Amino acid sequence: MRIHPVLRRLFSNAHISFLTASSAVALYRARMQPWAISFVLFSYVNLLFLFRCLRMLETATSPGDQQKKMRVKAAILLLATTLNASFCHQVTKLMPPVVSAVLWSLVVLVAAGGVVVLVRP
Repeated sequence: MRIHPVLRRLFSNAHISFLTASSAVALYRARMQPWAISFVLFSYVNLLFLFRCLRMLETATSPGDQQKKMRVKAAILLLATTLNASFCHQVTKLMPPVVSAVLWSLVVLVAAGGVVVLVRP
């Protein structure tokens, strides 16, 4: 489905604005906790790069862009996996060890599934 460029830019700016505003609120709430600040900043930058890579993958349409698409897909996989792992790390601090093990195994399973999908033609 083709979306008008003006609407695409409007929606793109809206989600980046929402991400920035919610990150600013999270930074304000975590102002006395350096580890929480680093987590918020890492997640924010990671999501910005992830959105950028998704846009690059979306715009690479020529048949000669297969190598570029593979590199961008690998970057998307790496960014998504690090984001999943960082969220899992934050959540497992509060969980019992058995639940933590299950969550970490799910992160590994999702990353492995991403590699399988990336390698598959």
